[in-house]
Amino acid sequence: MIKLIGVFFIIGCTSAVGFKYSSGLSKRVRQLERCISMIHMMISELQYSLCPTMDLLNHLSAMDEFQDFYFLNACKNLMNKSVPFTTSWRTSLLSHSENLQLSGDDKKVLLRVGDILGAMDGENQVGELKLIETTLDDRLEQARLSREKYGKLYRSLGVLAGVGISIFML
Repeated sequence: MIKLIGVFFIIGCTSAVGFKYSSGLSKRVRQLERCISMIHMMISELQYSLCPTMDLLNHLSAMDEFQDFYFLNACKNLMNKSVPFTTSWRTSLLSHSENLQLSGDDKKVLLRVGDILGAMDGENQVGELKLIETTLDDRLEQARLSREKYGKLYRSLGVLAGVGISIFML
């Protein structure tokens, strides 16, 4: 009886690990979609209103869609303390990167935003942000392919690893 409980426990644990890895792939896709939406909002704001960087951050951080992008509020708070935007963006993005399911390369693309906003005229900012948006679109497509390819694999491997270990236990 105890062995049977142990078998179910092991299968459950390894399955949970597989599902967690699979879930991480899905979260990355959703966060990349929202990052693209954020960049698109930046482009729209700059094209139509040429608002200052602080106003742009206030607008983005107030949107429900970006509430769990804690780095936006952190960046805004640093800017309120007279820290330049480039430094604020980099510091806040890196310090809150554990809340993001993005890869290192995804974060590097987002870090480029800090070098663009407020550092050049509006037209050049829009052009550079469009390049970032295109890059993130490519990263999103890769993430979707990874999710499709590896998501099922991780779930299956989790269950199969548990079954394999359980067979050795019996």
